[in-house]
Amino acid sequence: MRLCKVCLPGRWKAREYGIINHDVDNFAPRAFFSTLTNVNFDSPRIVGYAREAIALREALKAQCLSVDANAHCDNPMANLQLVSDDLGELQRQAAEFTPNKDKAAIGENILGLRLLCLYGLKGAAAYMEHAHVLGQYDNDIYAQYHKIMAWLGTWPADMNALLECAMEIGQMNFKVMSILDAGETTKYGHPNADSGQRQSD
Repeated sequence: MRLCKVCLPGRWKAREYGIINHDVDNFAPRAFFSTLTNVNFDSPRIVGYAREAIALREALKAQCLSVDANAHCDNPMANLQLVSDDLGELQRQAAEFTPNKDKAAIGENILGLRLLCLYGLKGAAAYMEHAHVLGQYDNDIYAQYHKIMAWLGTWPADMNALLECAMEIGQMNFKVMSILDAGETTKYGHPNADSGQRQSD
């Protein structure tokens, strides 16, 4: 699951060049949502998501280079490759990216804020995927999502910046819930109160 997470950042760079790929927009939240442990217990499927993320990243990289031959991405995950097809070796590689790998250096407060942002973004991803299934898409939300994910991929350690990010994710979640509500009411209509028949003994 960690490998899937770290393969996803970097999509924001393409948007800086005006490259918007709806396949990437649809894939990123779905794959990130899948890393929630109560959603997916299938390790090979997670590896498949990681490989698909790398393939999409390389396609976006080629598009960026076609616009600017000097294009590059400073994100530390921008060139990550999976080391093997062997699940055991991939699990060992994934251990390099555990969120608490530098806990001794950053302390529990920074780690907690990183995780707050990480799981807040996973929550947004879940509702973005549900909204997408219902035919809803908001380019601004996806742009914000990619930007935040790219930043979290830099292993930030500034407390104030992480707090601001957590608040931004919360505000973004309100927008995500708005498009999800629009999708549900469009498909199923507005819920109305109704009376139920009471059966006497």
